[in-house]
Amino acid sequence: MIANFETDAERYERIADILRALGHPVRLVIVRELIARGPLSVSELWRLLDLSQSTVSQHLLKLKINKIVSYERKGVAVYYKVEDGKFIKLMDILGLTHTVSS
Repeated sequence: MIANFETDAERYERIADILRALGHPVRLVIVRELIARGPLSVSELWRLLDLSQSTVSQHLLKLKINKIVSYERKGVAVYYKVEDGKFIKLMDILGLTHTVSS
């Protein structure tokens, strides 16, 4: 029973970490845009959101640490994306998903 409690405690801690990472409006917007638009580079994100590059990078770091976003390097650019269906579903439940009309 104690081992099971520790496993549950670790799981709850992981969930709390994810919720803390999503607990900032800028990070929610970043996740929403990555879901709606697909992979975006840091420079595309900061231009889209009208924020400084350092601000966007700091928020992406928190999302990356918590495995909410993944990234791929292409040349000098780094592209971020949300692949995990759990986060896409969560954003949908929160009413924070939208489609982008090009």
